[in-house]
Amino acid sequence: MSAPGRWTKIVSYYLGHFLIYLGCVIIALVIVWLIFTGNRIYAAYRAASQHLDSLETALQTCPAECDWAQVEASLNGMVANLEIIQEGSRPFLALTPYAGWIPVYGGDLRVLPHLVAAGQDLSQTALTLVKIVSPALGPEAEVSGVGILPYLADNLPQERTNLEQAELLLRAHQAVVGDIDVEDLSPALAGWVPQLNRYLAQMISGLQLARAMPVLLGADGARTYLLLMQNSDELRPSGGYINAAGHIVFDRGQIVEFEMQDSYAIDRLSEDYPYPPDPLYQYMAAEYWVLRDAGWSPDFPTTARTAIELYERGQDISADGVIAIDQQALPYLLRAFESIRVEGELVTSDNVIDLMRQHWAPETGQGLDSAWWSQRKSFMVALAETVRQELDQGLNAGRLPVLVRGVQQGLAEKHVLVYLKDPAVAELLANKHWNGALQPVQGDYLMVVDANVGFNKASALVDQRITYQVALARDGSAQAHATLVYQHQAQKRFTTCSNKLRYDPVYTKNMERCYWDYVRFIAPAAAQLANGPRMIVDGEYLPRGRSTTGEIDVEALVADKVSWGQLFLLAPEESLALDYTYSLPPGTARGVGNQWVYSLYLQKQPGTLAPAAEVFITLPEAAQLLKSEPLPTSQQGGVNSYVLHLDTDQQIEILYRLP
Repeated sequence: MSAPGRWTKIVSYYLGHFLIYLGCVIIALVIVWLIFTGNRIYAAYRAASQHLDSLETALQTCPAECDWAQVEASLNGMVANLEIIQEGSRPFLALTPYAGWIPVYGGDLRVLPHLVAAGQDLSQTALTLVKIVSPALGPEAEVSGVGILPYLADNLPQERTNLEQAELLLRAHQAVVGDIDVEDLSPALAGWVPQLNRYLAQMISGLQLARAMPVLLGADGARTYLLLMQNSDELRPSGGYINAAGHIVFDRGQIVEFEMQDSYAIDRLSEDYPYPPDPLYQYMAAEYWVLRDAGWSPDFPTTARTAIELYERGQDISADGVIAIDQQALPYLLRAFESIRVEGELVTSDNVIDLMRQHWAPETGQGLDSAWWSQRKSFMVALAETVRQELDQGLNAGRLPVLVRGVQQGLAEKHVLVYLKDPAVAELLANKHWNGALQPVQGDYLMVVDANVGFNKASALVDQRITYQVALARDGSAQAHATLVYQHQAQKRFTTCSNKLRYDPVYTKNMERCYWDYVRFIAPAAAQLANGPRMIVDGEYLPRGRSTTGEIDVEALVADKVSWGQLFLLAPEESLALDYTYSLPPGTARGVGNQWVYSLYLQKQPGTLAPAAEVFITLPEAAQLLKSEPLPTSQQGGVNSYVLHLDTDQQIEILYRLP
């Protein structure tokens, strides 16, 4: 072999080995880098999880004493560690869309970049909000003496652009995260996706509220809100008979005007008032429509607009919105005030309802005369004034979260209803179901609305139970049967029902009366009623002396709904069952690919506590149930049974497949 050939062979040999060794070194370095990066990402994940746990713990202590420094530190930690995760995984981002084939964790790897980015931006937005509001909630706020509401009215407008940009960013994340199919994920990650979706929705709502707050508090001009105190013992469609009303005015976060009075004092009858709804005219002999009877619509925005008009007729004051509260909300709200004194009485969340009923009664030895009539609601008005003074003086950082939680509970359970003319805030209220509107839904719907038209407080002692049976057909249509059962829990004190307007000096005795109820069964507009109750109330028991005919009043409502209305009379110790049979058209259950979705929305009437509802859903023959939210209480054959309590709106959604 020639010398050049030998040298070529030697060079090739050593070069080949060198490249092999170099490749091994590079592989080793890559492995080391992967291990280091993996450990770093895992450590950041663990740290972020710990910060999340600390944050949730800190927020749970907020009703007693919020540690805003801890909240801010936890959010800072989450932001920093999520950034480490995002930076560490950046070299692999281009590969994650193709990782779906990997067993168990392929789906996780595919969506992980989206989840990390959403989590980071969510944490950063929360941190920004905390930095904005914490000066108004921390100890320094109490030292400065600046009220929380004036602070927010003055400072939030400066952050409007940042808040708008944050909302747009989170909405983009919400759209991406909302499209993730959790069935493709590992069990550990699948549980996080719905939680992240909830956090995103809550933060977006918080941003909307923060942007709207300055306007609501009168930052750019005074804002007036109509206040309605409803009595659910005398139940009406929007929550109760309006026994007191007034208004509150905010200017730059300060309460500059507040008035509350007996609803009878609101009206100026020298003015022209509209005709009342026909049931009020027929069954209560009302000749005109006044504020105390404004809560007739089951759709609270409709009621609110009526109330604004009627209040303006009587008081020459135009309102920018309406806040309605029934007595069941008071215990929730008064938790924030610990205890207050009203007319010499110590009032707490535990005794407020009893005290209102006690103070309604005349003084010992006093008759049911004009003096009693003028003061029977004075305690309620004084209570409202005392709460206003507490708010005007400002809540400390520990009490404000308690009030917020009380308001949220009242809104969720429909003991507090809010209507605002401002379009942006109206959208927020509608999205949160806080405005008491009839809900526009896709699929099936049911709501029962009672109106006590008997001049008494009998609603407090009448229990209601709903049974709903629906049989689904293969084309998505359905046959429905509903039964409403009413049970009057009072003991019978009289042999007959009297429609005479009278008062008992003991408030609770006014509950032990016969129950005149104008009930409306509300269903989708396309429902066709085949049979309904044909209740007849004799004219002897009605103020105009005319018996009812037993015909059902059919009324078209907003949000593509129809109501079937009828009066019935129920004496103490008696029960009554009302039956409705009707059909629902194709499209009630919707075909999605080779699967079907049936959804039932049960809407709670404002002012009620937690009526029981039993639902029985029969699938088409041979259909296979794939998913149900919530899970059925029991299953037998193709019938799925559910037991619900309507303390809030409830929804059932099932997914099934036809053979």
